[in-house]
Amino acid sequence: MPPTGLKPLASQDKDKELAEKFSKVYAELKENEDKILSEIAATEGKPTDVGGWYHPDDEKAEKAMRPSETLNRIINNLLES
Repeated sequence: MPPTGLKPLASQDKDKELAEKFSKVYAELKENEDKILSEIAATEGKPTDVGGWYHPDDEKAEKAMRPSETLNRIINNLLES
């Protein structure tokens, strides 16, 4: 289920631009919920190389911490809009 904080943002009527932006995000998250959860679950319990314990490689660590390509696309689209 998409974060509950998105629904009020999507349904509020004081800022139409904000409502439009978050209603799209809410709809995408709701539509892709199963896919996102399965992408995350597929990586759980497996060793992950992050390039070091004390000084991890940023690119490897980001990939390990953001395992869902679908969720990443939705977030990146929100940040770019």
